[in-house]
Amino acid sequence: MNPINPDSKLELLHRQQPARKRRGKLGTWTLAAVLMGVTAWNTHVIFERYGTARAMEAPRPTARVTPEPENDAAPPTAFSLPPSRPHQPVPAPLHRQGEETGTATASVVDHAANHDPSVRAPGDRYAAVAYRVVAARLQKNQTVAEALSKAGLAPEQTQEIVAAMRGVFDFRRARPGDAFRVKLSPEGEVLFFDYERSPTQGWYARRDAGRLWGFRRAINEERQVAHVTGTLRTSLYEAMEAIGESPALAVMLAEVLAWDIDFYRDPQRGDRFQIIVEKYFHKGRFLRYGEILAAEYDGAPGTYRVFRYESEDGRVAYYDADGRSAQKALLKAPMKLVRITSGYGKRRHPILGYTKMHRGVDYGAPIGTPVMAVGDGTVIQAGYAGPNGNLVGIRHANGYSTWYAHLSKILVRRGQRVHQKDYIGKVGSTGRSTGPHLHYAVKKDGVHVNPLTLKLPPRRPLSRAEMPRFRKTIATWQRWMDSGDLRLAAARATE
Repeated sequence: MNPINPDSKLELLHRQQPARKRRGKLGTWTLAAVLMGVTAWNTHVIFERYGTARAMEAPRPTARVTPEPENDAAPPTAFSLPPSRPHQPVPAPLHRQGEETGTATASVVDHAANHDPSVRAPGDRYAAVAYRVVAARLQKNQTVAEALSKAGLAPEQTQEIVAAMRGVFDFRRARPGDAFRVKLSPEGEVLFFDYERSPTQGWYARRDAGRLWGFRRAINEERQVAHVTGTLRTSLYEAMEAIGESPALAVMLAEVLAWDIDFYRDPQRGDRFQIIVEKYFHKGRFLRYGEILAAEYDGAPGTYRVFRYESEDGRVAYYDADGRSAQKALLKAPMKLVRITSGYGKRRHPILGYTKMHRGVDYGAPIGTPVMAVGDGTVIQAGYAGPNGNLVGIRHANGYSTWYAHLSKILVRRGQRVHQKDYIGKVGSTGRSTGPHLHYAVKKDGVHVNPLTLKLPPRRPLSRAEMPRFRKTIATWQRWMDSGDLRLAAARATE
């Protein structure tokens, strides 16, 4: 920072004096006082967002500059600056350049941490103790320890942070894009560590009684229940967007009704749906969806209405209004909202060139799309199988087995027990294949059957003893759905 020219300041001060004081020579003591004051008002530090600070160069005293507004909450009181001197202009910001270290972009900034009179320079009652903040974001294939090291932290500082967060956050679960911030004292002691994944997920460690203590950041969420209704024009995704909802809600609805509706094949234009879903907000900002408490679909596939219910023994499932389970032994499809490229039956083979029986259904999807087990069972095949490429086979109850071919990756092993909706592989184009897709087949007692027309009995219904509690639980949702109110409505949920 360039020092202020004493001669220029002297001239400034001289111009600002009343006319009667400008007559005559400036005395030696006046000149000394001016020169001693240069240092006191040459450099200042002000706070910005998250308690960070930037070094500021004081402007000419004839101009007053408005400081940058803060974008977030003010920093903690313990780190706020003392009042400015009387008649002293507010300094204009001069951004301090961040430092890029390795693959982690680290911003290093000096801060005014604590205005302790015991550490001020003699005769300077406005000097501040400086601390340093290092901020960075995790890059791909980078651990937190590597990012801390690249940002300039010593191994012992990194070890202290890891030890403080043990049992609070497992750094092995760190993801690219996660951000962290470390505040260091002038002696290099870690004062504060903040780790953020999203507005709703964060962890931190602070120094107290000579050591760092780790905590999970508390987020105050407001839970509401929304009644969402809509009509299909082209697809379920677009129907959700048309009523101001996220396509994520379309995926959730497809999962709830996955035992009865294949949402790529079955829906038609004009089909209607209703969803009663939890929504979570923080300070008026939507964060996420919770559970679907009730759902109805009325259209070409039929009319289905289901309710989420947690039984007295803690088991959660969806049931119709009479207590019959909506869940069946097998899902309608092994993937969510994907297109069918070839159905079950005779067809002209795209590679062999002649007509033959196609004993399964082909689902077109990008390579890497997750594939689910359609039901509980045991893996009986997991490996390469000639024209089928990477193949997984699962044996289910009552003589059923399902087969998943052309996978790019297999996620299970032979003999492994899997549950409905577990991921067992990823879509690929291995074996005799013309492009990325999943060949899905079902056998009953060793004979191929059409997966699209398969009818399966539901699981065990609720007991008679459970029915009064179930009816009481779903009564409010039934009234909402039976009201015929098609507007988007929200109401505070009763806990």
